[in-house]
Amino acid sequence: MKKKFENRRWIGKIAVLAVYGGLVFPALFTALAFGGRWLRPLDSFSHFLHYYVLAFIIVAIVAGFLKLRKTAAIALVSLLFAVWLLGPARPFALSGQTALQAAPGNGVKIITFNLLYHNDQIDRIADYVTRQDPDILMFQELSPINRPLLDLLPQYPYRQSCSLNQTMATMVLTKTKPSAQGCLPRSQVAWIDLILSGKPVRVASVHLHWPWPLLQWRQIDNIRSEVAGLDSKRPIILGGDFNAAPWSNAVRTMEDITGSRVVPGFRFTILGFKSPLKLPVFLPIDQILLPEEATLRDVTTGPELGSDHRPVVVTLNWTK
Repeated sequence: MKKKFENRRWIGKIAVLAVYGGLVFPALFTALAFGGRWLRPLDSFSHFLHYYVLAFIIVAIVAGFLKLRKTAAIALVSLLFAVWLLGPARPFALSGQTALQAAPGNGVKIITFNLLYHNDQIDRIADYVTRQDPDILMFQELSPINRPLLDLLPQYPYRQSCSLNQTMATMVLTKTKPSAQGCLPRSQVAWIDLILSGKPVRVASVHLHWPWPLLQWRQIDNIRSEVAGLDSKRPIILGGDFNAAPWSNAVRTMEDITGSRVVPGFRFTILGFKSPLKLPVFLPIDQILLPEEATLRDVTTGPELGSDHRPVVVTLNWTK
């Protein structure tokens, strides 16, 4: 009987230590993520903020069950702070939908999709694009393996690509003839100028590098300098694989550069990515930024199409 009592005491101590550890580490990472607003390397912690939110919820529940009231209260306060940091992704819209404004008209549909360089399921992708019938397509990781997809999309005759490296490229495809087009060579951004609903707009496809310690911020600085050399009067629609969460400082910086705002909501767009622990990681890192002239009508994520990313589909109207 005494041995059972001692075992329960040890189990209780281990549970309490687990609760404290489950609070301290996500709280530390959340603080570091907040610091990314001022110190760029810390922004790398922000992309996993939704996991810290989940940790705070679990800790609050377990601490309440163990009657650790102060710990539960601290977890709840930390939870509220982390949810506040989610910015454009709060409140959660886990279904892939956001609360949208009603707007008349047919709208302009845009799809951005990281194809994955070794993805050979081009028939499925072409069928999906044909059924969706977007006005504009933005591709990332276009490679020799998936490039035959372009032959299956003759309805998009106007194209601009920009090489990421020797094997991959970003691309914008459209049904409408552009008035100008080009590539930002240092930042590997493909862009075209269009007239949509009687309004001039620049549409650009981007594939950002992974965050620090890799080269994401260097690329963002290149984008800033190269965008500054373009006609600043045109509103910009920017889409692609940002390798950054919508609430991150990296995305906020891209908003400042373009004068556009990230489409709100919470959408897991990367699937099947394996962490060093061989666990799946789900991240909302594919974004579309829209100018203030655009009214969002609909946004959703597409199906699995052979890539570790899902397409993001946006429909918008021009309001000004």
